[in-house]
Formats: sequence, C-alpha cells, structure tokens
Amino acid sequence: MAFDRAYLLIAVSAFTLIIMLKEINSKWDILPDDIPYKYEAEGKNVGIIKKKYLPWVPAAGIVLIFSALMTSKHPGFCELFVKVTPKNYEVTYRNVRVLLLTLATISCGFIRSFISATINSKPISKQNAMTTILLLIAFVVISVPSIKKAAQDADNAPDNDNKDKEVKQEKEVKGKEVKGKVNNKKKRN
Repeated sequence: MAFDRAYLLIAVSAFTLIIMLKEINSKWDILPDDIPYKYEAEGKNVGIIKKKYLPWVPAAGIVLIFSALMTSKHPGFCELFVKVTPKNYEVTYRNVRVLLLTLATISCGFIRSFISATINSKPISKQNAMTTILLLIAFVVISVPSIKKAAQDADNAPDNDNKDKEVKQEKEVKGKEVKGKVNNKKKRN
C-alpha cells in the first residue's frame, strides 16, 4: 500500500493542536480572566477574550480537520474542481482530501500563532495573517490544475478490469493447451 499524505497532514495538525493545548495548560494559572488579543496602533487593547473560552480556540482546528475529511468524501464537493466520473472518483477524492487537509493544517498553524500571541499578550502580526491567507490561496491555485490533470489521466487510463479479464482468459487458454498436450502424451503411451 502506498503512503497516504493525508495521514501525515492529520498527524501534523494533531501535533499542532497538542502543542496549543499544552501551551494553554502551562500558562493557565498566570493568565488574567480577560486576555487582550487585538490592539490599536497606539498599543491600546480593543479586543478581549475571556480566559474560559481560550481552550475552545484549538477546537476550531479539530472542526477544520473533521470538516476537511467529511467534505472531501462528498462527490458534489469534488465537482467544484473537476467533473467526477466513476473512473476518476478515487483519484479525485484522494487529491481533494489532501488539498483540504493541507488547508486545515495551515489554518491550524495560524490558530497556534493566535494562541501564542494571545497568551503572551502580544498583538497578532498582520504579516502573519496575510502570509497565511496568501499561502492558502496559493496552495489552492497550484493544486487545482494538478487535481484536474490527475482526474483526466484517470479518465483516459484503460480499464484495469478488461485487462485483468484478458490476462485471466489467456492463462485459462494456456492451461487448457498444457492439459491437452499432457493428455495426448498419455494416450500415446
């Protein structure tokens, strides 16, 4: 069985979520009840998150991962990228699943930077947010043509079922020929 990139992406996302939860847990006692997370240019905080809601932020990453897994199974969602046929469904499903899990993994990385900045009472870097958004867009733009190409290749590939049937028939014919030769030798003797 070939290595499935989806498992690697799930592992990376899970590792990121575990690090987030560990970071929240390690600083839980010293965190104030109202944690600032958004700042104006002068340095005043204008956004506050309650301490009790902080553990729910990593839950967004978990929701992203499960959403990616469930959405990629639906053929209607795959239709956004390419026309799904019975021949290319498996390839399209795998590629769309990897795309969505990659997007979820990148988003989990941003959520982790949000948690880290919030816990350390620092403003979230606009550059970090813009980089994440551009990375998500770039990955979609790069991946969609490869998904279409893989689906097209799967559609153009010859049926494996017909090849298997032909090979099986050839083996049966050869087997019958060998049996016939053996029987003919026995009759002669």
